[in-house]
Amino acid sequence: MQNKPNFRKSQMNVSIFSKKAYENKSNWTLGENKPNSKPIKANFRKAQMNVNSLITKDYRKKDDFAVQKNKPNSNPISVKPKMSANSLLTKDYENETAFGLRENKPNQTQFQTRRWFFCLLHKRLPRSFGGSSLAMPAGARYPQHSSAFHTEYTRLTVAHNALLINGKGQIDRDEKANGVLTKFQTMPHIGYAAGEAQNCYGKPVTRYVRHMVLVRPWLVLVADDIEASEPVQVEWLMHAKERFDLNEKEQTFVSHRNDAFMKVHLLTPGGSDFRQDDAWPVDPKQGYPMVTTKPPAKQWHFNAQRRQRSQKIRIAAIMAIGNSGDQLEWKVRRTTNGTAEVIATFAGIGQAKITVDLSADRAPAQPTIEIHYELQGGQTEYLSIP
Repeated sequence: MQNKPNFRKSQMNVSIFSKKAYENKSNWTLGENKPNSKPIKANFRKAQMNVNSLITKDYRKKDDFAVQKNKPNSNPISVKPKMSANSLLTKDYENETAFGLRENKPNQTQFQTRRWFFCLLHKRLPRSFGGSSLAMPAGARYPQHSSAFHTEYTRLTVAHNALLINGKGQIDRDEKANGVLTKFQTMPHIGYAAGEAQNCYGKPVTRYVRHMVLVRPWLVLVADDIEASEPVQVEWLMHAKERFDLNEKEQTFVSHRNDAFMKVHLLTPGGSDFRQDDAWPVDPKQGYPMVTTKPPAKQWHFNAQRRQRSQKIRIAAIMAIGNSGDQLEWKVRRTTNGTAEVIATFAGIGQAKITVDLSADRAPAQPTIEIHYELQGGQTEYLSIP
């Protein structure tokens, strides 16, 4: 039996399938989208602003772009003017309310005391006479602010006309280390101010009051009252542009500048050892060796170190200020009861007698300072501290 090829039966007419037209087949035509009840929206970000309109829009009538007027502060910070020492010596402050005693307010204490009273007494008294610097703050912001010379010397107590207690000055850069202006009194020929600085020094100091009296026209008295919880060493400082004339035996020194001079008589039980130098304790170029700017000119630094350590200390400095050729009539006498008397005669004005109690241990009933000023017209001015 002859084998036949095993072909499968044809399933479709290929020729017919290939030639068939599909245009009219409804199930193969492109159908139209029917609207969706919840269509997916394109995720476009909303426009924030029309930049062009920002550039061109007229804002003149917009209040939020108008320049606002300052409204008065219900609790403004009071600012006292700095006092120059020259005006201190010559100006009459009898009617100046800006220098009256004020209650301390937050953020005001630094300016009221350390920046006014203690700068006046520690740094600037008397800063100048006739335009000549007789006592001055030492150092400089050299070669720039916050340099070692500035932060480790210029802004510290050691560079000012102040006190070092146990070799240390006032606490630096602490808002709590502030002082208080405690008293202010003025008369036609006598001016007086006092401030408490204990908080500026901290322990072991328990009390420190600096008294300042201006006896017009040319005599100044500065008295320091210090109390501590233990015996302390006190150094009295002053700085000037020219070398001081020292007389340790008489406990006096003189500052000169141009035609002006200031003679200072220091009074304290046991006396003080005097020394001076013109060396900077910190190299002005420390940290800046390549600086070519000329360093600050040398200055002279006076130090009177008390010979006794004590828990209660009083130091009085009597300062007479004038020009070369002036014949200032004044004398200082120590008494046997621990006081000092100063007699000053002011030509054409009158005579003042000043009594200073140098004993810090005396009963509080005894005045620290008494001043009798007898004027040529017969009037008398009197001041008793406290």
